[in-house]
Amino acid sequence: MHPIRWAALSAFVAAGCQTYTPAPVDLQTHARLFAERIPDATLVRAFAETLRPHDHEVDTLCSIPTHSP
Repeated sequence: MHPIRWAALSAFVAAGCQTYTPAPVDLQTHARLFAERIPDATLVRAFAETLRPHDHEVDTLCSIPTHSP
């Protein structure tokens, strides 16, 4: 067998040997860590506004209704 195939096969076997131990989810810690990763909406909105003069399609996209009446 080709050496690359042996390497790939070995990697798949090694990855298959991982174990899983169920643990309770700490929702408050998860929410805090998630909130730390997402950017501030105000900053994102301000950045999007700086793009508006450079891309006229932004106005077209922003005028599309998000839901039907």
